[in-house]
Amino acid sequence: MPADNSVNIPEEILHNILLLLPIKYLLKYTAVCKSWRSLIQSSAFIHTHLSRAIIQSNNQNDDAHLLLLQSSNREERKRSYSLHWDRCPSFSEYSKLTDPFVAYNEISGRQEDNNQTTKMGNRNCKINVLGTCNGLVCLQEGDIATLIWNPSIRKFVVLPPPGVTFLGFKSHAFGYDPRTNDYKVFRSVSYYKPSRLSRAVEIFSLAKGSWKRLHNAVVPANFSPGNFTSNDKPDALVNGALHWIQTEGDDKFIVSFDLSTELFGKILMPKSALRRRTKKWTREAPVVKNVCYASRYGGRLAFFEKHQNMLLTGDVHFYLWVMKDYGVAESWSKLFTISTQQIVLRPLCFRKSGQVVLAYLSDDKCYELVDPHSKQCDDFRIDGYCPRTSLYCFVDYFVESIVLLDRPDAISY
Repeated sequence: MPADNSVNIPEEILHNILLLLPIKYLLKYTAVCKSWRSLIQSSAFIHTHLSRAIIQSNNQNDDAHLLLLQSSNREERKRSYSLHWDRCPSFSEYSKLTDPFVAYNEISGRQEDNNQTTKMGNRNCKINVLGTCNGLVCLQEGDIATLIWNPSIRKFVVLPPPGVTFLGFKSHAFGYDPRTNDYKVFRSVSYYKPSRLSRAVEIFSLAKGSWKRLHNAVVPANFSPGNFTSNDKPDALVNGALHWIQTEGDDKFIVSFDLSTELFGKILMPKSALRRRTKKWTREAPVVKNVCYASRYGGRLAFFEKHQNMLLTGDVHFYLWVMKDYGVAESWSKLFTISTQQIVLRPLCFRKSGQVVLAYLSDDKCYELVDPHSKQCDDFRIDGYCPRTSLYCFVDYFVESIVLLDRPDAISY
């Protein structure tokens, strides 16, 4: 009888050992035996692995924090996806990611388009990043397809067509519902009925794999979540809710959508920010109305307030406001101010160090890292990308995870 050389490791010890391994080894070890595969692909292990990854990424001594970059270049007519190490000041350490839509085209019978998916004249290049959280990225290719993609394990889920198919202005957002451990896509469609504007709101649940229309949703009056433009993402995911900055006359406020209760809410903005209103324009005193961008800072709701005159001369000022107690309007605090004389598109994200990444509309400057406290500024470039020559750029906090590993409908490539 042959000797049994296998070693039986208690599941609890094996569980703790596997949690310490890089994702590429976890994927390999799913092929060792059925019990290992079952453990690694279990919902409990995936959730514990994610929780540990988030804690590590928030640790100032850990260098695993990553940023996600997606860009389209007008001149080279290509899209690119890459993960950059935040530990590298110049962002020169990175790994390129395979475009998941290439794999999607193959499995959906669109092989004839594979050579055109990166050409700007083809509809396939109109890709929007709806958002990213917990290692997942939600990508949308116009009205053709929406994918929830995990680049770390090279898997994606294709969303079914939405229920609301009539024409109208569409806006989307992506987020995580911590109460039900579910990932959801928010979809708003604005359309005109005779004499009035109507809105339909749908929610896709990854756990259920289907869309649901919110027939009884009390949508705020004149709700306009916006859509994606170059270097812009209108919403911020904080505290299990999506947030958009809305304008009503000279007033601004934040509309929230709780992904658990699926209810809208309203958050007031600081009065001192609202006092900076547009003055009558003159050449001697060209003033532009303040522009605000929803953001997230240290896990808290925040927004940038931008001031720049209409002649694009003089200083550009960015004020960062942070809400210390979520939902409490009195807890807004102006954390810092950034001033620059360059033509700035907008703030893109925060690095772990607290530096702000600014994108510039300039031939000789692409990005600037600004330390809001020391006011030190450092120019840097990302290989192959410049905001002036690109159609779209998305940079955000990113945590590698194995979410989707347990889903039988997830497509590997």
